Amino acid sequence: MRTTLTMLAAAALVTACGSDEPRAPGCGMSALTVPLGIMESFGRGDGLGRLPTTVPPRATGRFVGGPTVSVLLSRPDSATLIAAADGPVPEGARPGYGVLVTDRGLETLGVLIYDGVPIPGAIRLGSITVGGVELPLLGARVESVTVSNPRCPLFPAPDADAT
Repeated sequence: MRTTLTMLAAAALVTACGSDEPRAPGCGMSALTVPLGIMESFGRGDGLGRLPTTVPPRATGRFVGGPTVSVLLSRPDSATLIAAADGPVPEGARPGYGVLVTDRGLETLGVLIYDGVPIPGAIRLGSITVGGVELPLLGARVESVTVSNPRCPLFPAPDADAT
């Protein structure tokens, strides 16, 4: 059952990004509301208790309400994920934890980097290094429609030329 905030986030993503512009100005609003809905997924029992079977070597990361970065992913063992955000921390951000976001089939969609304190009781899947600081990495399952609007993607495809 979807909660009001999750439905609102999905609606904001669809309506805010529905213009004919390649990147509609309303995308900034969805860059804030969709991550709030993803945080709410932990309360619904959609936090990941273990890593997906497969994880790509690179994913798109997003500072909540801010820019995207490339995130390098590695798995030193079957139970731990090590991530590293490749890019500067936005001015004013105070990263506190990351969330590996997957769809219902456990395919990696991206990594969100949140300010603040990790969600109490959430299982730590590993760590993410952001701006030289190692932070906890959690995981959440979502309906992919909440993050996949082509006009306003939360996780645009990583730049193939990024290192």
